[in-house]
Formats: sequence, C-alpha cells, structure tokens
Amino acid sequence: MSRTKLWMALAMAGFIGLCWSGQAMAQTKAPPADGAGRGGRTRMTAEQMRERMEEWRQRADDQLRERLGATVEEMKVLKPRIEKVQTLQREARGGMRGMMGFGGFGGRTRGTRGTRGTGATATPAATTPRTPTNRDGTPREQTDVEKKTAALTALRAARAKGQQKLTQARKELQEVLTPRQEAMCVLMGMLV
Repeated sequence: MSRTKLWMALAMAGFIGLCWSGQAMAQTKAPPADGAGRGGRTRMTAEQMRERMEEWRQRADDQLRERLGATVEEMKVLKPRIEKVQTLQREARGGMRGMMGFGGFGGRTRGTRGTRGTGATATPAATTPRTPTNRDGTPREQTDVEKKTAALTALRAARAKGQQKLTQARKELQEVLTPRQEAMCVLMGMLV
C-alpha cells in the first residue's frame, strides 16, 4: 500500500510541475528595449518615414530611367515633363471616380415602390406622375434643373480644358523623346 501511495505522490508532483511549467512558458514576453513592436518591426519616426519615401522615389526614378534607356542628363530634361503628364492624367482620372460615388450611377433599389414584388396591383393614384418635391415637402422649383445643367456645363468645360492641357503636355514630352523612349512611354500609358 505504501508503494501505491508513493507512486501516486510522484505522479501528482509531476502533474503539478507540468502545469506550473506550462504557466511559466505562457507568460507574455517583455518588449525588446530597442523599440521593436509586434513581429520585430520598429515604429518609424516622421523623419525616418520621409527618408524612406525619398528612397522609394529615388528607386522609382532610377527604374524609369533604366526603362527609358536615358542618361542622367537626359532625365533632368525628361523628368519635369513626365511628372506634368502624370499629374494631368491623375487629375483626369479623378473626375470619373467622383461621378461614380458610392452608389454607382444611380437608379432605384428594390422595394422603393410599395407594389413591387408583392403581387398587388397599382392604384391609379400611384401611377399618375407626381410633382417633384423637396425634402421638406415643398414643390421643387425649375431652378434645380437649371442649376444642375449649369453645373454639368461647367464640369464639361473644366474636363475639356484639362484634356487640352494633357494633350499639350504630351506634345511637349514627345518633342524631347527618342523613338525608343517614345515607344516605352506609349507602353507605360503616358502617351497615346
């Protein structure tokens, strides 16, 4: 009997030891003193971020120079013109994003009319055209249409002016490119 008690006591001591060692290993580690966060990454300061962005820009410029096969002196002439074209292209694309918005091009969603999908027949009052009203219930004036027409006209004029600027910037860039560089710019989407 004493032998059984001895084995029981040893088994219990071993079990308790395993539990304690598991608890000790599960403790969180203190962060390293060098400021590294999760995954060993360090948090960058604003100055470090600026330096990293400058390095990225420099690499992008070097890659562009290599793709165009241009010398450093040629890039001094090409870079401002390329940046101008890229800026105007970004501005031209930005107008389409604003037009789409979050809801796409518009249209009604399901269930906005009370009879859709229910199988009920529409009453004559529901099919007659209603007079447009504002949110507060007052009749909408014709000036809303005129305002929208004027805004669309102004938007179209601004886009046409932006396209003219883009066309002019592309011509200025094309004047200083070699045929190989021009082909690369067409492939990169800067020229058409």
